[in-house]
Amino acid sequence: MELTTADVHPVTLRETSGLGVELYFPAARNPKAIASSALFFSLWTVIFAVLLKLNVPIIFPIMWGLFDAITFTMVLSFLFYSIRVQAGPEGVTILHRLLVPTSTRTLGVDEILEIKPGIKMRAGQKHYYCLKISTRDGRTYSAGDGIQDKRRAEWLAAKLSHALGLAGERFPGADAGGYSSLLSVCG
Repeated sequence: MELTTADVHPVTLRETSGLGVELYFPAARNPKAIASSALFFSLWTVIFAVLLKLNVPIIFPIMWGLFDAITFTMVLSFLFYSIRVQAGPEGVTILHRLLVPTSTRTLGVDEILEIKPGIKMRAGQKHYYCLKISTRDGRTYSAGDGIQDKRRAEWLAAKLSHALGLAGERFPGADAGGYSSLLSVCG
């Protein structure tokens, strides 16, 4: 069964000039993950306030507060973090954005070894997948995450590989609409 562009919601896939494609991973793309992490943050913050009221030893509010700040950062990331990936025969550009552009990475096609999906996180029994670009110098770069289905992640990896001209040699059997069966763990 072949996937279509409509099947990769909330990821937007757009074909650009020539063989190029553009993937857009919008902010707030996983409402259930946002809701559960916001609920956890709220409960954690209430417990933090209780610790402050009870005058417990100072180490407890300090450690609790640090973890509360990390959880708050995670909720903000779920709400406002987006990724735009542009791929074509010349290479790939990845723009990470947290309200404002935070980082841009451009890789030439000769630097890229492979693009493959992997598991980014789990929420209960649900897996969320990501796309990882491995380079010849041993580095890996995130090219999108929060993909809710393994087949969608494989299909998007194949689309990027095809746009870069890597499909034939790195993804046997993956053409413009096909997908591979590669899976790795994302870091």
